[in-house]
Amino acid sequence: PPPIQELTGMSSRKPAVSVLRGGRPTLRQLWRHFGTTAAEQRYLQSCVKTVEHSKGAQEGFHIVMLWEGRQYNFTYIAVFDLDGLLVASKKVEHRLWVAEFLNTTTMYSLASMGDTSTDLNRRNAVLLWNIETDTVKRIPLKGSHHMLEYNPVHQTWLTLQPSRGRVFSGGTLRPTLLDDIWEFDMNGDVVWKWYSRAHLPAFTRLPRNLGNRNPYTEFMHANTLHYDVHEQVLYLNARHMDSFWKIDRRTGAVLYGVGRYGNLSLRAASGAPQHSLFSHSHGLTRVGPGTFLTFDNNATMLPNFVSLCQRSRLLEVTVDEARGTALEGWEWAPPEGRSLCREVQGGVVR
Repeated sequence: PPPIQELTGMSSRKPAVSVLRGGRPTLRQLWRHFGTTAAEQRYLQSCVKTVEHSKGAQEGFHIVMLWEGRQYNFTYIAVFDLDGLLVASKKVEHRLWVAEFLNTTTMYSLASMGDTSTDLNRRNAVLLWNIETDTVKRIPLKGSHHMLEYNPVHQTWLTLQPSRGRVFSGGTLRPTLLDDIWEFDMNGDVVWKWYSRAHLPAFTRLPRNLGNRNPYTEFMHANTLHYDVHEQVLYLNARHMDSFWKIDRRTGAVLYGVGRYGNLSLRAASGAPQHSLFSHSHGLTRVGPGTFLTFDNNATMLPNFVSLCQRSRLLEVTVDEARGTALEGWEWAPPEGRSLCREVQGGVVR
């Protein structure tokens, strides 16, 4: 594929948070409002309700996507500093998902035409936005939902793709909606595919899962894909299965699973056996050797999209692959009397 700077007309410098070397402007100096009106900026600022951060925190920015319109007709990209002040904004057509930086000046996000995994067979896109030149480019993608993961080794895009298949639930084989992984090059052509129906049925037949009754027509609802470029492995999180899996990028083999449909032994921080460590989680990230951070919604989805939330939290899970165990570790939740309960959506970044 062509080098990224040829595709975007943008620099391929490595990401930086605050000060760039060689006399380049700081990121804060680059932020500005790109075509939004004063009224729109006041509206975006009003979306911030509470700001809390520790003294001495490093400078940083929150990039928030705010969807507008009944059919997600457009998205506001809103950038806030750690004091909650709006420092930049832009209005973009279609629905944008989680944003990340490709380099010091270029942000990327998935642009979709609909919601989550209902984007079966739709034409979506990678959206690339240069904050220095205000240049926007799109790479068309088939399907894709929730997020993108950039593969810097091959300069490709890893995506979540809905598909139809059959799995065992409560000992019964039934049709359902699953999620696969497709990899696209810079021209939007598929270069690699991984099919969940070829690898995950074994996890639904584990002895402890034969009694599980997953009530969803959409059995998996994958929402996070994390690529470890050094180990060349993928981590796939599925909300409706309360599980994530480690996948060998080279062979496609599932190396292990953690959660209600996993094959590792689950332990609470006390060491007590657990049936599951998290429920309907989002935002899985590997933060260290065998250590993962996730936003545990701690929610139960009922028919007709009715959700019951207990108390959401941030959770670390430590995996000992040799021993075949997954241990509940550090967690953060609001103190008693303060509420944090997300039935759907959510995320965490370290």
